[in-house]
Amino acid sequence: MNRIVSWLGQVGLASLGLVSFVFGVSGGASAEPDGYQYSVDWTNSRGEEWMKHLSRFRGKPGAQGLEVGCLEGRSTLWFVDNVLTHPTAKMTCVDIFEPQNEARFDNNVRVSGHAEKIIKHKGYSQDVLRTLEYDTYDFVYIDGCHLASCVLSDAVLVWDLLKPGAILIFDDYFWRMHKPANMRPKLAVDVFVESFLEDLEVLGSVNKQLFLRKTKGRTKLRATGDQVVEWPVRPVR
Repeated sequence: MNRIVSWLGQVGLASLGLVSFVFGVSGGASAEPDGYQYSVDWTNSRGEEWMKHLSRFRGKPGAQGLEVGCLEGRSTLWFVDNVLTHPTAKMTCVDIFEPQNEARFDNNVRVSGHAEKIIKHKGYSQDVLRTLEYDTYDFVYIDGCHLASCVLSDAVLVWDLLKPGAILIFDDYFWRMHKPANMRPKLAVDVFVESFLEDLEVLGSVNKQLFLRKTKGRTKLRATGDQVVEWPVRPVR
């Protein structure tokens, strides 16, 4: 617990959280370009911070992003328009895609003209993420199920999918702080960061989102840990 408090203090999350909790969501309807269908906007207020951490992937050949929880595709298309700008870049989307959201997502992707860049996976993230390839993605945005169990599962499953140096973004780190800890993302994010602290860098928190950078790839030690049994083992008597 002391180590969690330490990294929280290093990036000033305790103070930033109160500000971001109040100002993090851009609500209400806004004018949309012709043909797009959106009911909410939780994206535009976050663009500046996203670019701060993701700008090095802009125009990069073969760059790949992964989004867990896509709703109507507003954030998906923001990443394609602003980060994954090279013709060979790809955005992979994972969502259960409830019928109304899926219809809007499909429409918005079609209207955007970027359908060839977007890879859509319909299903539970716990199932889909297990089918994706290791060391593939330059950034991952986790914004799916907000139960702590879901967020922790998503984080662990995407970790090996990220390249060393890649960015991991958690949405809604300070979401609904009045709820029990197991019903919101913060507990899961804290446990994940504490568990993987030697392999990541905490970049900061803005607009209720936490930004991490993966600093180390897979090694035998990272996969198996220190030796538990000392050899030679004494025979059982």
